[in-house]
Amino acid sequence: ATLDRPGMDRVRDLVEAGGVDVVLAQDRDRFAREPSYLDLLKFEFKGHGVRLRALNDRGDDSPEGELTDRILDQIARFERLKTMERTRRGKREKARRGLLVGGRNVNLGFRLNEAREGYEIDAEKMAVVRRIFRTVGEEGRSLTAVKTGFEREGIPAPHGGKWWNVTTIKRIIENDVYLARLYEEVRALISAEAAARLDPGKRYGIYWYGRNRVQRVPGRKTKIVTEPTDPASWVAIPVPDCGIPPEWVEVARERIKDNVRFPSSSGRGWYLRGRIRCACGAAMTTYHNNKGRDYYVCSRHRKRGDCEYLRYQPAEETERRVEDFVLALVRYPETLREKLERWAEEERERLKDAQEEAARWARRLHEIERKRDRLVEMRADGDIGRETFRAKVSALDGEAVVAKRETSRLSDREATLREIEALPGLVEDFLGDFPGFVDGGAIREYETVPPHADGKPYRLSDARFRFLTEEELAEKRAERSERFLAAYALLNLKVIAHKDLTLDVHWGIDCHKYLAPE
Repeated sequence: ATLDRPGMDRVRDLVEAGGVDVVLAQDRDRFAREPSYLDLLKFEFKGHGVRLRALNDRGDDSPEGELTDRILDQIARFERLKTMERTRRGKREKARRGLLVGGRNVNLGFRLNEAREGYEIDAEKMAVVRRIFRTVGEEGRSLTAVKTGFEREGIPAPHGGKWWNVTTIKRIIENDVYLARLYEEVRALISAEAAARLDPGKRYGIYWYGRNRVQRVPGRKTKIVTEPTDPASWVAIPVPDCGIPPEWVEVARERIKDNVRFPSSSGRGWYLRGRIRCACGAAMTTYHNNKGRDYYVCSRHRKRGDCEYLRYQPAEETERRVEDFVLALVRYPETLREKLERWAEEERERLKDAQEEAARWARRLHEIERKRDRLVEMRADGDIGRETFRAKVSALDGEAVVAKRETSRLSDREATLREIEALPGLVEDFLGDFPGFVDGGAIREYETVPPHADGKPYRLSDARFRFLTEEELAEKRAERSERFLAAYALLNLKVIAHKDLTLDVHWGIDCHKYLAPE
């Protein structure tokens, strides 16, 4: 039901690399059971001159043959949908009987029993969960304190990683598997069949089946989207008492119920987003604190807390300084032209060698294709074994990928040169008509008086200027911001922020070389 499969990815890569005429499968539904996906594959492979064929094809390229194949595709889709329906119904019925539906994701502190239909306590991991509730519920400390404490002590995160996430800790506190309930309360939530297996003298947590709906969004790489469902559709499954005092759980939830994540955006435009990096090499993210102040801060620090160049860069001041840099380029355009012409000359020198190098790679690619054809003939004649054939072809395919990549790179260099030669004029045309209000001061609108009979052009009239209304101001500011963002993109602007608040501003075609992290 998806194209995001390792085997299919390998086939698509081989088709893209060339040397494939036909992709053959035993059944049509081995390609994809969704007709639209199959059409996508046909269109993609056709672009490389490759055909899709299956042993159970009933038609040919005629309209009648296409109709027959379409019927087979719809039957395969119907079978898939019915299988999915039966699977969902079976899982839900199993949950109603009080049994867990097996899966890879197990709540921290538990493990699946031998039958994979219920939870058992994992004492070592449950001690970590217990510490979370004690720290927040009993000691009254924050979620961030839990996170930093675990990372400092090297306690692995639920999935084995080094770094904990505050959201993960919050979800653990809110999860009902850790809240022990009395038998009477649990019995009211589950079926009679599930209640019959419980001990009336014990407490139980609740695992809610069906809380979220997981959907796959198709594409070259499938995207997983999780959406909450209606609580009325949830099914309660009893799990063993985790041993955490219920009062700790209740107090911890009470302490975090008003927790809010301050938005990274305060409604302002973050004009350096994606263009500013910390001196450590990591991208800088946006931060809006509870006092209403906006900053750019190292994303490595936000995630891990280990940046030696840490400094919260005031957003407004940083953006103003970068704007001043761009305005200086506008006021002195000769700097732009000199640098761009210097780049063009350097690219011309490199291109002389690039043409000869591209010819060498083209000859190498032709030689690889010839060797590959020879191997196919030898395999067809039985002169070499299957494993030897596969090994040699795989090695040649790897060389071919490198050769094509280098050829493409050298071709891109020629295109880059053409762009650079045209860039000075484009830059000056774009920046030359920058609005007058970028010079600072109050944003005002000036009116002009008509030209005089002597032929002099329109003149500004100080007597007739006026301040803009709030609506006009907002429109002008938006226009100003859009113009600066476009200028940043045109100049390929990159900024490095240092701990002492100094900024390194790089601009131009090759500026990314200064920012490559180690």
